[in-house]
Amino acid sequence: MPAPPVRLPWRDGVAEVDARGRITLAVPRLPPVGIAVVGADGPGLDDARLVLVEDDLAEHSGRAGEVGVEQRVGVGEHCQLRWVVDVPVGAEPAALELAVDLGGAVGWLWPAGADGWLAVMPARGNSPTLLLRARQAELRRSEADGEGLRLVVTPRGLGPGRQVVVMQAQLVEPPSSVGTVLPAWYEPLVLDAGEHWTGAIADFGLDHDDAVTVSTGEVDSLVRLSAPPGRHRFAVHGARGVSDLVLEVAPRPSEVLAQVAAGLEVAALDAAGAFVLHRALAAGVLERTPEREDALDRFDWTRRPGLLAIALGAERALAEGEREMAVEAVRRLAAEPAVPGHARVATLVGLAAGALGVAEVPPLPPLGKGEAGLELALVLDAVSPAIEAEVDGVINRLGATLPGEPVDLDRRQQAMLAGLLDLVPEYWGVAWEAGATAQVTRRRILAAYAAGEVVDPEPLAWLLVTG
Repeated sequence: MPAPPVRLPWRDGVAEVDARGRITLAVPRLPPVGIAVVGADGPGLDDARLVLVEDDLAEHSGRAGEVGVEQRVGVGEHCQLRWVVDVPVGAEPAALELAVDLGGAVGWLWPAGADGWLAVMPARGNSPTLLLRARQAELRRSEADGEGLRLVVTPRGLGPGRQVVVMQAQLVEPPSSVGTVLPAWYEPLVLDAGEHWTGAIADFGLDHDDAVTVSTGEVDSLVRLSAPPGRHRFAVHGARGVSDLVLEVAPRPSEVLAQVAAGLEVAALDAAGAFVLHRALAAGVLERTPEREDALDRFDWTRRPGLLAIALGAERALAEGEREMAVEAVRRLAAEPAVPGHARVATLVGLAAGALGVAEVPPLPPLGKGEAGLELALVLDAVSPAIEAEVDGVINRLGATLPGEPVDLDRRQQAMLAGLLDLVPEYWGVAWEAGATAQVTRRRILAAYAAGEVVDPEPLAWLLVTG
């Protein structure tokens, strides 16, 4: 029978460490969070031995593949996680990798090396946040295959010898307080085209992409970076290690609309592509050609699945003054299940139906749970503490205005959630933060399109549905 886990109470919760050195952090109002060194057989030290237990610490010794690892979990004002990594002579460059189980909580990651951290936030409400931050480490997302979230916490290409790695777990409230642990030189990294980034990093080493232009500011310690639309990497080399940063420069939405629409294969449009092409032609950002107009005329949205096809039908009905198309859009929408996007598309269909004299109105589904229920509550302006807590959860999933990236959201999901936040009425208590989060998320998506990292028209189509 395996030995029971060592239990270490600390100011903000309890740390438990099992026989393989797997750590569970339990704090009030968050699911337990699991953290474990990745060994040869998955999370947990290989050949693990418990070598010391005291009231405020537990030490294990073992291996992670060929690498020797001594682990110490200590508690006090915070919970400190310390590993001594021993890479043998002749071994390949190594890395200490951690598997993190969020337990159903929301994760927002700033994989910034020496200044990196992982924020674990509630799926509902605005507090608390469990922050796992690098103290003597370089935290980045692992590139290795594996289920769930995996983090590398050692410098790249760790060579033979001993390396001490220290991470710190602490509780902060609310999530916006995470901003207090950002480095002193930090400035927001998401910009509009034409803006520049200025930070007090003149005393640090600096590496950057070729597209980034560097100049010295009027104050000696300031460095100014500018770059064209896209996503541009730069690295700050300091005494604690290397901090990896991404400058995200958003072009004008019309430029992305033209770019994505021009890249579509008009002979093989899906609903998202057809919607984007329709909007681009209607906005005059793309040349009208017989081929493009014929592709839209031939696109039979009535036989295509999904809400974006219905959105296209509603807009085409309105643009062409076709009452029967609006009737069909109402009928199609009534047959759709209540999924995220339904209430937003219902608004477009309602506009077309009202303008074209259609007596029927698109029905709204019952006020349910989940994202679809939240969306409908926002459209209906059904404010309540419970609904505002749900909005807080969406803000958490998108990281508010913090630097970094979501743990598990693709660009389509980010676009859907940004559009959801755009629906928050301006007089609600969460309106400012919802709007700021939606704006930053939208800029990130536009920058990713400009960088060529996203070519799928669907994230843009959902931004257009709400915007």
